[in-house]
Amino acid sequence: YFREEVRCPCEFASAAEGTVVLCAAPHYIFKQSLHPQAVSRPAFPVPPLNHLLATLPALTVDPFTSLQAGCDARLLQLMLVRKLDRPVFLDATDADDIRKILSAGVCHSDALVLVQTAGVLHRPWCLLEVYTAIRNRVPVLPLLIEGGGYNFDEARAHLADLGASLDRTNAGTAAALRELLASGVVPLPPDAAPATLEDMSLVLSKSIPFLISGAFNPAGSENHVAAAVQDIVLRAERVIKVAQSRSVESDAPQQSAAHKAPFDSSEDAPNHALSVAGGLDDTNQTSSNSNADTTFQLSTGLEHGDGAAGSTEAPATASV
Repeated sequence: YFREEVRCPCEFASAAEGTVVLCAAPHYIFKQSLHPQAVSRPAFPVPPLNHLLATLPALTVDPFTSLQAGCDARLLQLMLVRKLDRPVFLDATDADDIRKILSAGVCHSDALVLVQTAGVLHRPWCLLEVYTAIRNRVPVLPLLIEGGGYNFDEARAHLADLGASLDRTNAGTAAALRELLASGVVPLPPDAAPATLEDMSLVLSKSIPFLISGAFNPAGSENHVAAAVQDIVLRAERVIKVAQSRSVESDAPQQSAAHKAPFDSSEDAPNHALSVAGGLDDTNQTSSNSNADTTFQLSTGLEHGDGAAGSTEAPATASV
């Protein structure tokens, strides 16, 4: 075992493999080199636990990277709220149910920011959020976390054969995802083709690898973080305008929430300015401070990944 001290007031792993517990106390995390399960030893008595978050079968969680991803997403959310002066939806904390995340979060956001880390595209909830955004013409903005381990080539191959790739990582994940899709969990426009795992693989493989990512270094200077947030806002405004013009050109009878004026504050504006998707786990989340005036959705994963970064407009989808 080796020890790493964590001083972030976020989630930590319990002694049971494959579970994550919410806690607000500083704590120590011990990890076994060959098996990414952990036990926690709080530095002082911890308050009562709010929720026990169970993962999918055969899914092990590296708690240290989970902590980092959650903290990065929260930092990004706070910076965007300050910049926009509008609510920003973070799936890890603002909803406790995937249907609510998709219908009240993703579909009522101007854009979705996909936080690119090593595990984000292996998370069923993250996949559902990005797929829902694309099917509902909500712009997706990929954002690469520097040093996070996201690999673009691996992501492309993974999305091209999504079902098999998910099962290679965590047996039974593809079947669980098929069941969710068949239950109608993804909100779709009228007369749209049904949501299936095969369609998800096709849609994501033909979109996500071709979107150029922005870059975000949570450990960067204050000026870097401010510039990265400004870049997200500018990119979001551009892709939302593109989505609007495409909608007008196609004479679509029903527009999604993303087709209104960027960050519109009128009564009929979308509920969220941006959304951050992915969160810390793919199961029940702690709900807190859900706000009816949000416009952004942030999408994140448990782990970080590597990859090159850039900054440009993204076609018809956006994620934080």
